[in-house]
Amino acid sequence: MSGVLDRGICLRTWDWSETSQTCLILFRQVGLMRVIAKGSRREGGHFSGGIEGLTAAEARLFPKRSGGLSTLASWDLEERFEGPRCSFQGFLNGCYMAEVVSRIMTELDPHPETFDALEDSLREMDPGDTPVVRMQWAALTECGHQPDLDGTPYRRAPSGEGVHRFLPQFGRMAAHTEPVTTETWQVREETVLALRSLASLNGLEAIRPITLLRVRRFLDASIRYVLGSDIRSGELALRARESA
Repeated sequence: MSGVLDRGICLRTWDWSETSQTCLILFRQVGLMRVIAKGSRREGGHFSGGIEGLTAAEARLFPKRSGGLSTLASWDLEERFEGPRCSFQGFLNGCYMAEVVSRIMTELDPHPETFDALEDSLREMDPGDTPVVRMQWAALTECGHQPDLDGTPYRRAPSGEGVHRFLPQFGRMAAHTEPVTTETWQVREETVLALRSLASLNGLEAIRPITLLRVRRFLDASIRYVLGSDIRSGELALRARESA
């Protein structure tokens, strides 16, 4: 059998017939791809008894470069990520990360670093924000939307903390001389410092949980701005996170 052998993470599945499925899968070397898996729900086939979302496998596929569904010939299940299956918050976080990847990436445009970030985040999933933040950052940076975090605070809050202004339309911090507009986001200095630690690949362990949550909100807002639409799973995940 020829075709391409690659590791994939299933982001979503749809029933195609009683025995077949269509799937959205992120492959490490091939990139994001919509596939049809004929006979995937038959017992004893080449698909480990069916394909399930948020699982990883070694897959053989026949990419269709001219558009339409590619053909998935086999799916040898290797890992079921347990984090999204162990808690409601983990499930919502997993759905959110899958939706971000599926919407911000272009099909057949491989980004192995994004694949690795998604895999690591799903594998290390916990009720906190660190895995989600790392995935958000990877998705933005690898797809060319890394925010420019240079700059100094433009004013001090009553607490003494510096406040930055971020211009989402330009993806950067505002200079002191630039006027305030409706498109300006105010960002705490502590949040900016945490984002800089994330950009320099420093550890996030020393960052306060409330600051990490603010980083998550900022990156989610940045992703939604890039997409030009809301992410329903992100709203649900954040609401559950903030009410915990």
